[in-house]
Amino acid sequence: MAAKGGDKMAIGVALLVLVLGLMFASGLSQGKSAKRKYIVWGTTIILIIAPFFSWVVSILFAISQEEGFAGVALMMLMFPIFFLIGLVTLLTGVFKKESANKSI
Repeated sequence: MAAKGGDKMAIGVALLVLVLGLMFASGLSQGKSAKRKYIVWGTTIILIIAPFFSWVVSILFAISQEEGFAGVALMMLMFPIFFLIGLVTLLTGVFKKESANKSI
């Protein structure tokens, strides 16, 4: 069973949001301290990568298997894993100490 026209557009929009979010996060973290990078990427993982990536992969898996419940089950596994990875990354950035010996 192939993806229908509406499915293709929804997947395309989700991939567009995912790519734009990654580009935005990359721009925000470029040239910043490690603490700031952890915070930016943790937030990006939680708000953009976890929902959109897990949704796209789950929908594609459900279409390939022709079983919607398999897609839902995969999303129920992937989203919390990515969310926890993002939360750990964010908290690492929040509680990371800045290096004390900054050169003048």
